[in-house]
Parts: sequence; structure tokens; C-alpha cells
Amino acid sequence: MNMQIASGLAGSPPLSFDGYVRLPFEALAGLEFGRKVAWEDADLAGELQAEGLPAVRAGYCEWETAGTTVVTIGWTWFAGARGSFFIAPGCVNSNLMLVTPKNFDLGASRTSELLRAWLSGVKWQPEVVQKEFAA
Repeated sequence: MNMQIASGLAGSPPLSFDGYVRLPFEALAGLEFGRKVAWEDADLAGELQAEGLPAVRAGYCEWETAGTTVVTIGWTWFAGARGSFFIAPGCVNSNLMLVTPKNFDLGASRTSELLRAWLSGVKWQPEVVQKEFAA
């Protein structure tokens, strides 16, 4: 699907007819996620343990931008016995659709994979999770 997107990030990016905000991957770094929330879920920790993951604690994170058109990114996380935090298996959910340089959609699955890779390179653990759940 070829969708036109606004050039640059001055102001809010446009919202498409289907609810997605379409941006190239490079523009992701220019977004400012001001609202960052995290919460712990004991049931999720149990589910991840049942799948064989060493989840001592688990929960959810969600970030969102400010502005007229809000971009949200949400994911599940878990912590191991030594206090290391990980993004849990599964999708990273977002209303963001990443696009190619020619403005073709990368698709929901590929966008989720790239968001996971991007999150792996930013400090979400100390800022969002460890501070809120420090023992």
C-alpha cells in the first residue's frame, strides 16, 4: 500500500484512514515519547514460566508521544532472578506502520520486529521498569 506521509517531523505526523501513523524507520528516533508507563502482572509471570522462561516478575510497558496524532508502542517484559530485564516473546504493539523510502508499508509483522530491535537499543529498563518496581 503506497501512502503519502508528511515530510519531516515538525508537529505531529499524520494519521492514516486505517488508524496507523506511517513513518520511515529513521523518523522513529526523532519521536519523543513523553508518557512512559509500566505495570507488573503476576499472572503474566506465571504464563511465561509455564512457557519455560525464567520470569521472576513480568508486566507491560507502554510509551506514547504527545501531540495531535499520538504514536503508541506497547510490549511485555520479564525479569530474571538476577534482575535482568527482557522484552518478552510476542509482538510489540503499536499504531505505527513503518514504511519504505518509497512509502510502501512494511506490514504489521515487520514493523513489530523492527520496533523490537529499536527497543533493544534504547534504555527502557532503568527508566521505566526498575525505578517503578525497585525492591
